[in-house]
Amino acid sequence: MPIIDGSDFIPERRFRNGHYNTFIPSLFYTNPEVKYERYRITTPDQDFLDIDQSLIGSDKAVIICHGLEGSSSSGYVLHFADYFNVHGFDVICPNYRGCSGEMNLQLRMYNSGTTDDIDLVVQRVSKDYEEVTLIGFSLGGNLVLKYLSEGSFLLPLNLKGGIAISTPIDLSNASQELLKWENFAYQIRFLSTLIKKAIAKKYQYPEQIDLSKLYKMYNLYQFDNYFTAPVYGYQDAEDYYTQNSSLPLLPSLERSALLINALDDPFLGKLCYPHDLAKKSKMLHFCAPIYGGHVGFAKNNTDRNWMKQKSLNFINGLL
Repeated sequence: MPIIDGSDFIPERRFRNGHYNTFIPSLFYTNPEVKYERYRITTPDQDFLDIDQSLIGSDKAVIICHGLEGSSSSGYVLHFADYFNVHGFDVICPNYRGCSGEMNLQLRMYNSGTTDDIDLVVQRVSKDYEEVTLIGFSLGGNLVLKYLSEGSFLLPLNLKGGIAISTPIDLSNASQELLKWENFAYQIRFLSTLIKKAIAKKYQYPEQIDLSKLYKMYNLYQFDNYFTAPVYGYQDAEDYYTQNSSLPLLPSLERSALLINALDDPFLGKLCYPHDLAKKSKMLHFCAPIYGGHVGFAKNNTDRNWMKQKSLNFINGLL
């Protein structure tokens, strides 16, 4: 597929900085009011997923998958939910295990590869609509691409494709990028909630959780090495990254997918920009604007519509 042109994203000068375009929209933008209805799905292992939906009575829907330590209330999710409601879509926003405001029941929570929970949501939602599309941000983008390409599930025929925005398709490469000193603030922000959840999980499963190395968890790599990997049965962080990165699976995509990664994204390394792969693929569409940061794509203090419009245009081309 041809590379999709991202040169039409031209932000104001101050937003031509990856860090600025990452934290300003996240911390200071006013979010739209989305009226969610919540329901709960019981998982096969007797856990639960809380699903927030905003319905307008449409026959087509988008399922929005949030990023690391996000939820249906994350600003970028609310902006997309409001936008797609306005443009004729029902919106379904799953909260991953432990992200809905209530700690989940089982030992496992969520990680970059837990596509079984995504499939549970897709199978349920697809029964009610003629057309369904997945949209994922960051970690959620990796889940979307992995789900559409790993071949582990029977995808519904009315699942038309997926969109992944600011996605670390090579988890190890992205993890190393985050270790740079200029990204320290992002590490602290994520760890502040991840460690709290690890401690809460320790209270639930005192004999199965080892937090003796908690004092070593100063970055996400260490957290994944000392907590995520052992909880999910991986040898270490690198084993976890290798088994869950979507990049090696992309040649096997079963549905059309759009990947949008800004070149100034502070979370992504060089391997997260698959230009050559996209040129050869029949399913992968790739857009790499010069600016945008991580899940930012703000042109100024009020305009964050570019990534929404790009996503809608892609979906309309699929339907």
